[in-house]
Amino acid sequence: MVKAKGQFKKQSVANAVEIAVPVPSDADSPKFKTSVGSARYLPEKNLLIWSIKSFPGGREHLLRAHFGLPSVDREEEEGRPPIHVRFEIPYFTVSGIQVTKGTRGTRGTKGTKGVMGWEGRMWWDKGCGGMGCPL
Repeated sequence: MVKAKGQFKKQSVANAVEIAVPVPSDADSPKFKTSVGSARYLPEKNLLIWSIKSFPGGREHLLRAHFGLPSVDREEEEGRPPIHVRFEIPYFTVSGIQVTKGTRGTRGTKGTKGVMGWEGRMWWDKGCGGMGCPL
């Protein structure tokens, strides 16, 4: 079972979420049940890929997977590879500065407070297609 939780603001939405879960090399006959999205097995890469189109912040989703493991005589010593997660949150940066949309024809700055407590400033100019407007 894999549980994924959007630990970001409820107003934000992660798009094109892809969770890659490594599985044993001798796994076969996969069966999946997801609360959202779809799952597929890539036997050539020993991966289970869980794809979610839209994942709102604060929400939690589950994937249940069942595999046949024909050679479960002993635990393998190869360790557990990490799970990889890819996603996009529009208008959000790692630093915590939220990029806001300006309205057409406006110029100015917008201050925001970053995660680390420093103030960031963004400049936008949408009036002249990014070419700069004559004053």
